Amino acid sequence: MVFGITPTGGGRLHSAPRLCFPGEKRYNRFMNTYRKLLPPLVISTVLLAVLLAYAAAVRADLTFSEMALNPDGGAYEINAAPNGTLWVSDYGAEEIWAISPSGETYTVYTGTGSVSDARQAPDGTVWWAELTGDNLAQLDPTTLEMTTWEVPGATSLIGTAVDDLGRVWLSQRSAPEFFSFDPGTDELCTYTMSEENGGGSEYLLAQGGWIWLGDRINHRITRLDPDAGEFTYWQLESGSQPLGLAAGTDGSVWWADYGLDYIAQLRPDQNQQFIYHLEGGTPAMLAHDGATLWFSDYDHGSFGRLDPGTAAAVDTSTLITGTFTWTPECTQAIRLMSATLTTTTGTAEWGSPHYTQTVNENGWQIYQLPDDPNVPYDSPDPWGIAASGSDVWLVDNNRQVLSRIQSEVSLTACKLEDADGDPGTTGDRSPVEGWTINLDIEGADPTSKSTGADGCTTWEGLEAGKNYEVWEAMQDGWEALTPLSYTDTLVMDAEHTFINHQLEVDEDMHIYLPAILR
Repeated sequence: MVFGITPTGGGRLHSAPRLCFPGEKRYNRFMNTYRKLLPPLVISTVLLAVLLAYAAAVRADLTFSEMALNPDGGAYEINAAPNGTLWVSDYGAEEIWAISPSGETYTVYTGTGSVSDARQAPDGTVWWAELTGDNLAQLDPTTLEMTTWEVPGATSLIGTAVDDLGRVWLSQRSAPEFFSFDPGTDELCTYTMSEENGGGSEYLLAQGGWIWLGDRINHRITRLDPDAGEFTYWQLESGSQPLGLAAGTDGSVWWADYGLDYIAQLRPDQNQQFIYHLEGGTPAMLAHDGATLWFSDYDHGSFGRLDPGTAAAVDTSTLITGTFTWTPECTQAIRLMSATLTTTTGTAEWGSPHYTQTVNENGWQIYQLPDDPNVPYDSPDPWGIAASGSDVWLVDNNRQVLSRIQSEVSLTACKLEDADGDPGTTGDRSPVEGWTINLDIEGADPTSKSTGADGCTTWEGLEAGKNYEVWEAMQDGWEALTPLSYTDTLVMDAEHTFINHQLEVDEDMHIYLPAILR
């Protein structure tokens, strides 16, 4: 690997474009003691009813807020626990921040050593890689006790993962060995991700019994089945450098490719890769919110979101794959030390920053973070990113702030009358004014609105991620051929259409169904 270092004003070292991998930049700073681092169609049996068109469209707007971290620190990773607590690793200040799920309070644990990629295990303990000694560290937040274990042979620990069995996994940025640790037995096992050409994975991912690695040395996505000791790898194109990893909801794996400036998805059951190029950007870390991919761009001081449902993959290919088996070397880990950490608690103070949207098209949204004239080398350096509930959280390493990105959605309900009652024709539909639409949202009081002249009514400023039901009550003279309600979770860019028709009534009050229903 070639490094390009250019001194700038104030003495800070910056890597030459494309020559220095982010982890190497962090490692160089460390070595120089500078790292700061519809529902089914339902026909009502009620005699008087509708055949209307009802459309619900959901769109999302974002609100931004920031809270200050330790101004003398160097925070990088952020990980969300299942209970919503956010864990921020501050390497420079040797402390871990725990942010409450609501963002209202925080607790700072001081004395952690050179912490990297702290995350919470299912039992509530917190684990991280301690970089000064290349050790494994654990915190029990209830007792404040920190314990460290030696990791023999480790030279560049950086990433962590916790699997479904509670085992802790450690990756190395510039060595092919990675490690598993069983907290119940203190057994430490060493694996090697490649048989012949070394390797290195900045981070790793535990997903459904698998361990995934982004091997940037061999340009591979690699998967380990720990029980069978079997590795499967998918060969990527030359120059590929997988960095941040994220699990898809369908068993797929996503990664941010720092070498080739794209976000990609692997569908392992099909050996297929789908590439989404990021024009003018370099994705680093990645988070999946269940529908979209969020990424940080460390090189350009920005962050953004990719909606795979809207964006088109520019390249789809079947990857060459291979397998090999590996028997790990396991031994009892040596406990090095125990210590009691100190804590500071407080109420978070959130400000309202201005982020400039630079891209909003073709399924991509990108936002530029602001420079801060009060911070040396004032350009923003976003790194860690995490999705939790309806919020996304971002760590800016240089400005030492935590950003909270909240999605607000608007739900618009429209009612249209279909004159001939034939869902196959659309030119005869017209808006219905003055029709009551009801909205029930999880955790909020029910509300009702009437449609306007355009047949629509809108609820704005709704919290994303909540379950909702939007519904109508039948009126005399109408019959519903489509559902009277729609239930879902408030997410981005959802549309649902329901077709309705007003029945004919003669002077003797006889009701005539449209021919399509007779």
